[in-house]
Amino acid sequence: MKSLLVRYKKRIILFFIGAVLLTAGIYSYWNSYVKFIPTGFDGNDFCVVEENDLIVENLPAVLRYHGISFKVDKDGDICVKRYIADDRELIWNFTTKSMDSNWIANHQ
Repeated sequence: MKSLLVRYKKRIILFFIGAVLLTAGIYSYWNSYVKFIPTGFDGNDFCVVEENDLIVENLPAVLRYHGISFKVDKDGDICVKRYIADDRELIWNFTTKSMDSNWIANHQ
């Protein structure tokens, strides 16, 4: 009886350790930084827009205005957290604003 109780407790402990490790892994994955890929909308679907100097120059101001944390990697690419990068509509919004000189002038 006692050994059965010990095995049961070990299983519960292993289950909780596994749950904690899984949660930490998922959290780490979603909060990792990935390259910002400029996105456009062609009327039907989102598409990748070629990065230009205007986007590169203005994107940090747009991200700061919206309180989005970002990093610049060693290659000079702007990186945002994965959960932000996966929201294509939000990325499209940021791309559009970074190419809009009027928006930039009014929000700096």
